[in-house]
Amino acid sequence: LLQLPGVKGDIKNRLGIPEHVGLRAHVMGRDVKPDRRYHRGQTALKTYFQTDTFPRIEGLIRARTGLKQADYRTVSIGLVPSLARYHGYYALDAWLYDGPASYLKEFIRISAPEYAKDNRTGPRKQGLVSLEIYVSEKSREPDGIVLDINTCAFFDMGGKVIFSRNPIIDPQRINFEYLGQHGEVHVYLLDKNWSCHE
Repeated sequence: LLQLPGVKGDIKNRLGIPEHVGLRAHVMGRDVKPDRRYHRGQTALKTYFQTDTFPRIEGLIRARTGLKQADYRTVSIGLVPSLARYHGYYALDAWLYDGPASYLKEFIRISAPEYAKDNRTGPRKQGLVSLEIYVSEKSREPDGIVLDINTCAFFDMGGKVIFSRNPIIDPQRINFEYLGQHGEVHVYLLDKNWSCHE
Protein backbone atom coordinates (compact mmCIF):
# COMPACT_ATOMS: atom_id res chain seq x y z
CA LEU A 1 0.00 0.00 0.00
CA LEU A 2 2.88 2.36 0.74
CA GLN A 3 4.05 1.97 -2.85
CA LEU A 4 0.71 3.17 -4.28
CA PRO A 5 -0.27 0.01 -6.19
CA GLY A 6 -3.15 1.80 -7.91
CA VAL A 7 -0.88 4.48 -9.37
CA LYS A 8 1.81 1.99 -10.32
CA GLY A 9 -0.86 -0.25 -11.85
CA ASP A 10 -2.18 2.61 -13.99
CA ILE A 11 1.34 3.43 -15.19
CA LYS A 12 1.99 -0.22 -16.03
CA ASN A 13 -1.30 -0.49 -17.93
CA ARG A 14 -0.57 2.61 -19.99
CA LEU A 15 2.92 1.38 -20.83
CA GLY A 16 1.62 -2.10 -21.70
CA ILE A 17 3.77 -3.83 -19.08
CA PRO A 18 2.62 -7.42 -18.36
CA GLU A 19 0.85 -7.91 -15.05
CA HIS A 20 3.50 -10.25 -13.64
CA VAL A 21 6.34 -7.75 -14.26
CA GLY A 22 7.04 -5.07 -11.66
CA LEU A 23 7.46 -1.46 -12.77
CA ARG A 24 11.01 -1.32 -11.41
CA ALA A 25 11.96 -4.57 -13.12
CA HIS A 26 10.59 -3.27 -16.43
CA VAL A 27 12.48 0.04 -16.18
CA MET A 28 15.70 -1.84 -15.35
CA GLY A 29 15.16 -4.09 -18.39
CA ARG A 30 14.92 -7.34 -16.42
CA ASP A 31 13.39 -10.33 -18.18
CA VAL A 32 10.94 -11.48 -15.51
CA LYS A 33 9.15 -14.76 -16.10
CA PRO A 34 5.68 -15.21 -14.54
CA ASP A 35 6.77 -18.10 -12.32
CA ARG A 36 9.47 -15.94 -10.66
CA ARG A 37 6.96 -13.32 -9.52
CA TYR A 38 3.95 -15.34 -8.36
CA HIS A 39 3.84 -18.69 -6.67
CA ARG A 40 0.97 -21.05 -6.09
CA GLY A 41 -1.16 -20.01 -3.15
CA GLN A 42 -0.29 -16.32 -3.45
CA THR A 43 -2.93 -13.73 -4.24
CA ALA A 44 -2.20 -10.63 -6.28
CA LEU A 45 -3.30 -7.28 -4.79
CA LYS A 46 -5.56 -6.78 -7.83
CA THR A 47 -7.38 -10.02 -7.01
CA TYR A 48 -7.51 -9.50 -3.25
CA PHE A 49 -8.84 -5.94 -3.47
CA GLN A 50 -11.11 -6.79 -6.42
CA THR A 51 -9.99 -3.72 -8.34
CA ASP A 52 -12.11 -4.65 -11.38
CA THR A 53 -15.27 -5.15 -9.31
CA PHE A 54 -15.58 -2.29 -6.84
CA PRO A 55 -15.36 0.62 -9.30
CA ARG A 56 -18.35 -0.86 -11.18
CA ILE A 57 -20.26 -1.18 -7.91
CA GLU A 58 -19.56 2.44 -6.96
CA GLY A 59 -20.83 3.62 -10.35
CA LEU A 60 -24.00 1.53 -9.98
CA ILE A 61 -24.76 2.89 -6.50
CA ARG A 62 -24.14 6.47 -7.61
CA ALA A 63 -26.36 6.05 -10.69
CA ARG A 64 -29.13 4.55 -8.54
CA THR A 65 -28.98 7.01 -5.63
CA GLY A 66 -27.12 10.11 -6.81
CA LEU A 67 -25.02 9.83 -3.65
CA LYS A 68 -21.24 10.08 -3.37
CA GLN A 69 -19.36 7.58 -1.21
CA ALA A 70 -18.99 10.16 1.56
CA ASP A 71 -22.79 10.46 1.81
CA TYR A 72 -23.43 6.96 3.21
CA ARG A 73 -21.92 4.09 5.18
CA THR A 74 -21.46 0.41 4.35
CA VAL A 75 -21.02 -2.93 6.10
CA SER A 76 -19.56 -6.16 4.74
CA ILE A 77 -20.69 -9.71 5.45
CA GLY A 78 -18.21 -12.52 4.82
CA LEU A 79 -15.73 -9.99 3.39
CA VAL A 80 -12.98 -8.16 5.25
CA PRO A 81 -13.98 -4.55 5.97
CA SER A 82 -10.70 -3.34 4.45
CA LEU A 83 -12.03 -4.13 0.94
CA ALA A 84 -14.68 -1.41 1.17
CA ARG A 85 -12.27 1.00 2.88
CA TYR A 86 -9.62 0.45 0.20
CA HIS A 87 -12.13 1.56 -2.44
CA GLY A 88 -13.08 4.73 -0.60
CA TYR A 89 -16.24 3.61 1.19
CA TYR A 90 -16.98 4.81 4.68
CA ALA A 91 -17.44 1.51 6.48
CA LEU A 92 -19.19 1.07 9.81
CA ASP A 93 -17.42 -2.26 10.38
CA ALA A 94 -13.74 -2.75 11.20
CA TRP A 95 -11.21 -4.93 12.96
CA LEU A 96 -9.61 -2.86 15.70
CA TYR A 97 -7.31 -3.36 18.67
CA ASP A 98 -9.01 -0.57 20.52
CA GLY A 99 -12.14 1.48 20.08
CA PRO A 100 -14.73 3.47 22.01
CA ALA A 101 -17.16 1.29 23.95
CA SER A 102 -20.01 3.63 23.00
CA TYR A 103 -19.45 2.94 19.28
CA LEU A 104 -19.20 -0.81 19.85
CA LYS A 105 -22.50 -0.74 21.76
CA GLU A 106 -24.18 1.23 18.97
CA PHE A 107 -22.78 -1.07 16.26
CA ILE A 108 -23.85 -4.26 18.06
CA ARG A 109 -27.49 -3.02 17.88
CA ILE A 110 -27.41 -3.73 14.11
CA SER A 111 -26.84 -7.46 14.70
CA ALA A 112 -29.07 -7.75 17.79
CA PRO A 113 -31.67 -9.96 16.01
CA GLU A 114 -28.92 -12.37 14.89
CA TYR A 115 -27.36 -12.50 18.37
CA ALA A 116 -30.82 -13.21 19.80
CA LYS A 117 -31.07 -16.35 17.64
CA ASP A 118 -28.13 -17.71 19.64
CA ASN A 119 -29.35 -16.34 23.02
CA ARG A 120 -26.53 -13.80 23.05
CA THR A 121 -26.36 -10.03 23.41
CA GLY A 122 -23.03 -9.43 21.68
CA PRO A 123 -19.63 -10.83 20.72
CA ARG A 124 -17.71 -13.10 23.08
CA LYS A 125 -14.21 -12.09 21.99
CA GLN A 126 -12.00 -10.01 24.22
CA GLY A 127 -8.95 -8.11 23.01
CA LEU A 128 -9.38 -7.52 19.28
CA VAL A 129 -12.51 -5.48 18.73
CA SER A 130 -14.28 -7.14 15.84
CA LEU A 131 -16.97 -4.83 14.51
CA GLU A 132 -18.63 -7.25 12.11
CA ILE A 133 -22.21 -7.98 11.22
CA TYR A 134 -22.91 -11.16 13.15
CA VAL A 135 -24.67 -13.98 11.30
CA SER A 136 -25.99 -16.88 13.36
CA GLU A 137 -25.42 -20.42 12.09
CA LYS A 138 -29.22 -20.72 12.24
CA SER A 139 -29.43 -18.09 9.48
CA ARG A 140 -27.18 -19.96 7.07
CA GLU A 141 -28.86 -21.90 4.27
CA PRO A 142 -27.28 -23.75 1.33
CA ASP A 143 -28.36 -20.98 -1.07
CA GLY A 144 -27.54 -17.97 1.13
CA ILE A 145 -28.30 -16.34 4.48
CA VAL A 146 -31.63 -15.41 6.04
CA LEU A 147 -30.36 -12.21 7.63
CA ASP A 148 -32.22 -10.40 10.38
CA ILE A 149 -30.79 -7.02 11.30
CA ASN A 150 -31.99 -3.95 13.14
CA THR A 151 -32.41 -1.86 9.99
CA CYS A 152 -33.22 1.24 12.04
CA ALA A 153 -29.88 0.99 13.90
CA PHE A 154 -28.08 0.60 10.56
CA PHE A 155 -29.95 3.59 9.10
CA ASP A 156 -29.32 5.73 12.21
CA MET A 157 -25.56 5.16 11.81
CA GLY A 158 -25.72 6.36 8.18
CA GLY A 159 -25.79 2.88 6.64
CA LYS A 160 -27.19 2.41 3.16
CA VAL A 161 -25.20 -0.43 1.52
CA ILE A 162 -24.41 -4.05 2.42
CA PHE A 163 -21.64 -5.95 0.63
CA SER A 164 -21.95 -9.72 1.13
CA ARG A 165 -20.02 -12.74 -0.08
CA ASN A 166 -23.20 -14.82 0.30
CA PRO A 167 -26.58 -13.88 -1.14
CA ILE A 168 -29.14 -12.60 1.34
CA ILE A 169 -32.39 -14.52 0.98
CA ASP A 170 -35.41 -12.20 0.71
CA PRO A 171 -33.62 -8.87 1.33
CA GLN A 172 -36.92 -6.98 0.94
CA ARG A 173 -37.94 -8.40 4.33
CA ILE A 174 -35.27 -6.19 5.95
CA ASN A 175 -35.98 -3.31 3.52
CA PHE A 176 -33.09 -3.81 1.10
CA GLU A 177 -33.02 -3.92 -2.69
CA TYR A 178 -30.70 -6.38 -4.43
CA LEU A 179 -28.35 -4.68 -6.90
CA GLY A 180 -26.86 -7.93 -8.18
CA GLN A 181 -23.68 -9.92 -7.93
CA HIS A 182 -20.47 -8.25 -9.04
CA GLY A 183 -17.49 -10.58 -9.00
CA GLU A 184 -17.70 -12.30 -5.60
CA VAL A 185 -19.74 -9.48 -4.07
CA HIS A 186 -23.52 -9.32 -3.68
CA VAL A 187 -24.66 -5.71 -3.27
CA TYR A 188 -27.73 -4.55 -1.34
CA LEU A 189 -29.08 -1.02 -1.12
CA LEU A 190 -31.41 0.24 1.59
CA ASP A 191 -34.81 0.96 0.06
CA LYS A 192 -34.84 4.71 -0.62
CA ASN A 193 -38.56 4.99 0.25
CA TRP A 194 -38.13 3.33 3.64
CA SER A 195 -37.69 5.11 6.93
CA CYS A 196 -37.81 3.67 10.43
CA HIS A 197 -39.13 6.96 11.77
CA GLU A 198 -42.45 7.08 9.90
